[in-house]
Amino acid sequence: MAAHEGELVTSPEFPVLNSIAVERALSSLTEELRTVVVLKEIEGCSHREIAELLQISRSTSESRLHRARKLLRAMLFEQ
Repeated sequence: MAAHEGELVTSPEFPVLNSIAVERALSSLTEELRTVVVLKEIEGCSHREIAELLQISRSTSESRLHRARKLLRAMLFEQ
């Protein structure tokens, strides 16, 4: 059964399909964008910590995360 735009998908396979889609989308990002996403969203690092770990400025960390989220949103929700 296909979901219409805005409808919640409730099939038992949805969590698995969703995680596969997220994994694929993440893997399509450049390494520098993917690294910031993983550190921020999965590891829970602050932008200050990310900046220190990657030897970049805090604003660069924030900018990379913004770009990564924008790309992920486009890949996952605007198909």
